[in-house]
Amino acid sequence: MLVKSSRFLPFFLLLALLGTACGGAVGNPRVAATVGDQEILVADVQDAFLSVAGSDLYAQTAAQLGEAEAEEQERSAILTRMIVLAHVTAAAEDAGVTPPSASDVQVEIDAFVDQLGGEAAFQQWMAENGFTESSLLEQGTIGLTIEALVAAATADAEVDPAEVQAIYEEQFGEPQVAQILVATEEEAQDILDRLEDGELYEQLALELSLDPNSGAQGGVLSGVAPDQIGPEFAAAVAALELDEISEPVESSFGWHVIRLVPPRELDDALRADIEGFLREQSGQLVTETLFADLSAPGNVVVNPRFGTWNGFSQSVEFVDPLGRVEPAGGAGDGAVEDALGAPASNG
Repeated sequence: MLVKSSRFLPFFLLLALLGTACGGAVGNPRVAATVGDQEILVADVQDAFLSVAGSDLYAQTAAQLGEAEAEEQERSAILTRMIVLAHVTAAAEDAGVTPPSASDVQVEIDAFVDQLGGEAAFQQWMAENGFTESSLLEQGTIGLTIEALVAAATADAEVDPAEVQAIYEEQFGEPQVAQILVATEEEAQDILDRLEDGELYEQLALELSLDPNSGAQGGVLSGVAPDQIGPEFAAAVAALELDEISEPVESSFGWHVIRLVPPRELDDALRADIEGFLREQSGQLVTETLFADLSAPGNVVVNPRFGTWNGFSQSVEFVDPLGRVEPAGGAGDGAVEDALGAPASNG
């Protein structure tokens, strides 16, 4: 069975891919980080921080971790998203791909709200996963931009027929073992009688088999070798011809009516599935290359007051090289200057 990844939720999640750690100092104190030739300003990070600093979620985090650690964690998360967003947006521009609009992202979010069962469930999911509306929009933009890059790179990709044939032979080219498992020999014999009368093996497996996993697949066993069921079962399989059905066979699990299923034909539908799987693999390579670029030495440079860029985890890590910074504070505490060296924004 081909393994396919889900298209829906992953655009909310940052991908963590292998790379080498890198980081360094930004010369301009008003720059929080550079990504290639792009600058992310301290003031933009501060504005984003102040937009969430008054939220209930942030208050809960501050109560658990302390104000200073909560602020460090939030700023690191904000800057990480900004770095990844800048990187994928630049990649889209280089590839001539139009990044998604805010309304495009909102369509996905609205669909996800419906999938979860409504606004209340969505808000609970947001709280449990540490999202705010702004961070979710950023993550959505990142994910949909990556999807657009992958689609553009793979839309006209030629699939090698030899690769299709190789996957077919590996996954579908061998006969498959099917079973209908019942409790008694009498039940097994009754199944043989019903098969003799013209009933379908697949339907009887779904209806009667005590093994729901194989039953749901028309009796076909997936990931279970015949000798794992027992020597009698394995011997019966070895004696069958293609499409032949065994007499009742007893094992420690019960009684089996076994069928040796011929390999599935490589028809148009299966060929399309395999080609789609290969294109998906090509898309994964595009994504891996995109994120590997974030780990290239010198490509991402973070102001040390924010921490360092960890290319392995694809995130900003606060390391406090100059001593713990006092919290910047909210808009109502009279703070005039941001602790990271830039005037505090009024949001």
